[in-house]
Formats: sequence, C-alpha cells, structure tokens
Amino acid sequence: SYPEERNWLENRTILSGDLKRDDEHLGSMDDNSYHVVTGNGTDSTAVLDGFVITGGNADRKKWPDDGGGGMNNHNGSPTIINCLFEKNHCFADGGGMRNWGDAEPRIIQTVFRENRSEQEGGGMMNGPDSRTLVLNCRFIRNHSAEDGGGIYNNETKPHYIMNCLFLHNTAALTG
Repeated sequence: SYPEERNWLENRTILSGDLKRDDEHLGSMDDNSYHVVTGNGTDSTAVLDGFVITGGNADRKKWPDDGGGGMNNHNGSPTIINCLFEKNHCFADGGGMRNWGDAEPRIIQTVFRENRSEQEGGGMMNGPDSRTLVLNCRFIRNHSAEDGGGIYNNETKPHYIMNCLFLHNTAALTG
C-alpha cells in the first residue's frame, strides 16, 4: 500500500492525552497529559502525518505546561500533514497547538476542531518570533475565553495562512 492511498480519517491512529481513558464518562480532563505531542527543537524533517491528536490538557498556570494542549512547538519547526487536533485544552496559549520562539512549523491539510483556550488561540496560538505556514486547513468550533477563537497571532513574524476555512470559532473578547 502507498501512503497517498490511505484514508487517515476512516482508519484513525489516535494519540491521546487521556491517560485513564475516562474523559467521555467523567467529563474531566484533570488527569490528562499537558501536551499530547511536542515538536520542540525539531526541523521540517520531523513529520507528523495522519494522526488524531486529542485529550491534551495544558492547564498549569506556569510555562511550558500552560499552553499547547495538543502540540507544543517551542523553537521547533515540524511538518504536520493530514492531522486532526480535536478536543484539546489549555490555560494560556493554543488549545490545539502553540508555536513559540524560533518556530516555523508547516501545517498542511489539517483540521483543528473543538479545541479550547482560557486565554488566546482556541485552535492555534503563534507567539513571539514564530513564523507559521498554514495551508489547506480547517478551523471549526474552537473557542478562546479571551482572544482568537481559531488562530491568535501575537508579536510574530509574517505568517502564511492560505486556502483555509474558519467556521463557528468563538472568542469572548476579540478575534
């Protein structure tokens, strides 16, 4: 079989931060891992392709475990293709994904759905000095209790967000 022939949405490989597998029954994420995936210190040859990333809970009020529930990229530039970031949460920045520092991730054909942040970037947060390429992605029903329901860019270099769909994202303050 060839990778381009697979159907990654029908044949899911799930990376979950729900360590006790009790989120659906109890509705509590208190015991979940802070980050499901980290791309810290990587370059574009680090590829995450065809995964569902769910159940991350970066709920600490202290760096680095306050953001990037689904994926945290600090000084990292991985390539993310054909992934689904779903139902991740954070206290500060990037419920689905946080890109910070000298981070230049490439995110292609990826869906960010139903991620939440108590501050910025329900779906994704791009912080100082990051530069992100977001191509053919969808941001659906993400929520931020402050700014940027779908994506929040803060003191960043230019980003390239092309051919993306933003649908039903909400923020309590702006964006």
